[in-house]
Amino acid sequence: MKYSGHSFIFFSFNFHFNFKQFLLAIGILILAILLIAPIAYINKILPISKDWAVYFKALEVKRATQEATLIQLDSFPKYILPLFMIAFLPGFFEETFFRGGLQNLLTRWFKGPWAAIILTSIIFSLVHLSYYGFLVRLALGMILGFIFYYGKSLWLNVFCHFLFNGIQITVLYVMTMNGVKNSANIEDTYVPLWIGAMVLLLLLYLFKLYKRTSAIKQSQYIEEITLEDEFHNWTANNS
Repeated sequence: MKYSGHSFIFFSFNFHFNFKQFLLAIGILILAILLIAPIAYINKILPISKDWAVYFKALEVKRATQEATLIQLDSFPKYILPLFMIAFLPGFFEETFFRGGLQNLLTRWFKGPWAAIILTSIIFSLVHLSYYGFLVRLALGMILGFIFYYGKSLWLNVFCHFLFNGIQITVLYVMTMNGVKNSANIEDTYVPLWIGAMVLLLLLYLFKLYKRTSAIKQSQYIEEITLEDEFHNWTANNS
């Protein structure tokens, strides 16, 4: 195959965005964080059998214990390392695979974004192996999916994913340095659903602005290459 030379273009590693898009993407990501608690609450009240509930809760406790062992934030150097290992690297590689690769491919396959973004987000959430975090990661995957689809730059996604992980690590670091231990997970925080609905409306509004701003910015660029190689011909012939 000949497409390796065009990999960065296929994955949308470009800087074809402006500062307004960047700020809107940050705003969207912050609102996504505010939606974590309401979405997690909905996930928890979904009816499942007692046996499954016990099993899934045991997995969550095991995962939390492992994370607590791996993440020791009692000094600034120990804060910087998780920012790189747990915030940046997963953000880079997961966005490259899921949004730049899988979603990109499925968008061409389905000839549209919705099915591609939903399917990619489901897979993205499933690989994290967390039932009680499934809807949260599904929603995050869809938000990142639309940020990528409208923005057409994977660097925006990498930064947003890094910011999402980094904010949580930073909050944990600040709390640890201030002697706050055994703090509740943000997903366990109770937030009235009506507040979640207001945040969702604001999120949709910011997405509308982001979509419009991105369309204006993308109109300044022309297609850099045709990508007429064996890989894309195969994709077209099988879509």
